[in-house]
Amino acid sequence: MWFDFTLQFQSLYNDSQEYEHINVSRVKLSKSKDGLVATSTNLCLVVKSKDGAFVEDVFKDKAKTVSLYGGNLAFIGDSAEFKPLGVIFKDWKARDGECDKCEGAGGEFVIDGTCVPKTWSCRGLKNTKMTDDCVTYCDSSASGAELI
Repeated sequence: MWFDFTLQFQSLYNDSQEYEHINVSRVKLSKSKDGLVATSTNLCLVVKSKDGAFVEDVFKDKAKTVSLYGGNLAFIGDSAEFKPLGVIFKDWKARDGECDKCEGAGGEFVIDGTCVPKTWSCRGLKNTKMTDDCVTYCDSSASGAELI
C-alpha cells in the first residue's frame, strides 16, 4: 500500500505558527529485513525566530513527538538526522580551551566552523559540532618522544 509521506511531513509543520514556509521533496522509503522503515526527505523549512532557536533543534524536537501514517510509524529514539543542504561549512577550529580535553582522559570537545551560503541561507543553522579528533583540530595534542 502506497502512502503519501510528502503530505505527512508537510502536515507535521503546517499545524504550527512557528513556521513561515514548508516544502517537502524527494521522499525516499526503504524497508529493512526486521520490518523497520527508513525514510529520507528534503525539507525546506523557514522557522520564525524565537529566542535564537536553531532549525535543527526545531526539526528534531518535532520529530520526537510525532508519528506518521495514522500513528503506525514513529521515529525511533534520536534517529532523526539533520543535514543542511545548500550551504558549506568550512574552517573548523577548536574553541579556546577545548584542546585541553585532549590531554589526559580525552573525550569530545567543541569545534566551530564558518557557514557559507551556496543555494540557501545559513540563518538558523548551527556552526558548532562535537568531535574527539584531537589530531585534526588540536596541533598541541601531537606529542611524542624527542630524538637526540
